[in-house]
Amino acid sequence: MRRNVQRQRSKTRSITSTVQVLLTLSGVVLLVAGLVLAVSGASVGSAFGAVNDEWNDQGWGTDGDGDGGGTAETDEETDVTDGEDETADDDGTGGSDEDGGGDGNDGADSGDDEQEDDENGSDDGDDSDEQDGVDDGDDSDDEQEENDRYALTAFVEDENGDSIDNATVELEDEDREVHTEDGQAEFDDLADGEYELVADADGYEQTRETVEIDGDDEAVLLTLASADEDETNALTVLVEDDDGNSIDGVAVELESTDDPLLGSGEQREAETDDGLVEFEDLADGEYEITAGGAEDEYEETREMVELDGDDEAVLLTLSEAEND
Repeated sequence: MRRNVQRQRSKTRSITSTVQVLLTLSGVVLLVAGLVLAVSGASVGSAFGAVNDEWNDQGWGTDGDGDGGGTAETDEETDVTDGEDETADDDGTGGSDEDGGGDGNDGADSGDDEQEDDENGSDDGDDSDEQDGVDDGDDSDDEQEENDRYALTAFVEDENGDSIDNATVELEDEDREVHTEDGQAEFDDLADGEYELVADADGYEQTRETVEIDGDDEAVLLTLASADEDETNALTVLVEDDDGNSIDGVAVELESTDDPLLGSGEQREAETDDGLVEFEDLADGEYEITAGGAEDEYEETREMVELDGDDEAVLLTLSEAEND
């Protein structure tokens, strides 16, 4: 009887030990499986969170299909999360850690969204500021161009550097005309560009000059050349004897030696008065002067003279003719 009882007790203990071992192994297996599922669930939750954020950023969540898709994903994510929580609760381990991890991921996703919003806001602000700055700059440039006006001063002189008063200076492009005072004429309120100046005065040849204004006042010197006129010269002939005494009543002939086809070929004759003869209104050129002769009781004398823009004077010395 005792043996049977002992055998029964031994058998019961063996069965109890076996059951405990199996339960322990089952617990270990369930714990490992729970941890695996928890890790997998956190990864899946993060992935679904990123997709959902991208979906909302693109604005797809406003459509009917998008709402359905977003709801399905949210439900699926909720199911996965609930499963993870239940597994963690059944195992008795890691529940709070997994929830904390999930909250951390959600926080990271929220931070990413806020950063993207900040970047978009920053870009919009920069674009607006830059655009406003460009527009303001263009308006400022237009106003600056309208206000940029300059003065052009013309100084009018002759070939000797003397100022010419009352000369006419015309600004052809602007159809404006000014008369010089102390040789100066001024035009104001001119924009950038090229201008044609024309200056003229009595007794002078007209001259013109192109002047460019480029962001500053300008000054220009206009030199007027004397007008070409038929200028004439005077020739004075003094006739004396060998002793230096003036001879009156002596005939003096003047003849141009220039080719008649090229020059005047002029001939003149006059008698001395107090030893002097003056010929006026002579053109430039070479002339031959002849004085004396048998009739004047003086030997004939010839002299060449050239007139070139200035009056001239010539001395002729006559010697008494020898009697045969």
